[in-house]
Amino acid sequence: MLKWLLLIFCFWTFQAMAAGNNVSTPPPAYAGTYAVLFCQGSCGSATYRNGTLVLFDRPLLDEHGHTRSKWLEQGLINGCLALDPLHGPPSAWVFSQEEKPRRFIVWSAVEDHSISFDLDHDVDAGYQVKLRLTPFSSNGTGMFWGDFALMSKSQPPRQDAIEVRRIGDADPARCPHLDIDADAMDNVFKP
Repeated sequence: MLKWLLLIFCFWTFQAMAAGNNVSTPPPAYAGTYAVLFCQGSCGSATYRNGTLVLFDRPLLDEHGHTRSKWLEQGLINGCLALDPLHGPPSAWVFSQEEKPRRFIVWSAVEDHSISFDLDHDVDAGYQVKLRLTPFSSNGTGMFWGDFALMSKSQPPRQDAIEVRRIGDADPARCPHLDIDADAMDNVFKP
């Protein structure tokens, strides 16, 4: 009888540990390198920033095999975004010319074949991106969020259109290096 109880205890302990390990691993179907356009209104002539988005199916590791997190974000760094030079007036502060053009992201899968991540998440402001990634059409929205009481009432926040196109497998060479590229290490820490 004791042997059966021990076997059942071990089984349920293993199940609980396995369930806890699945939390930070997003589905591999989204992993890849994407060309991305950020637009005011619809994309086309209103494109004001483009870049390259890389999504990995597991957390990035530094040269010592350690993972990193971002301040105020849940999960481990599992992607990066490299922005090209500014094309027009930015709709949100994360796109100003002074902001870092290369940054790490923490993305997660959400409902309806979509992923979500924040850019420059702060205590009272940020820019949230939600992308719907399918083999035929990939698009989404980006929106500044923050303490709207401090913002101008004459300029309410608006949604930007985002278009993405898969251009290859997830390529780590397109991302900054954890702990090495200081310009991309803002708000990055060891968990």
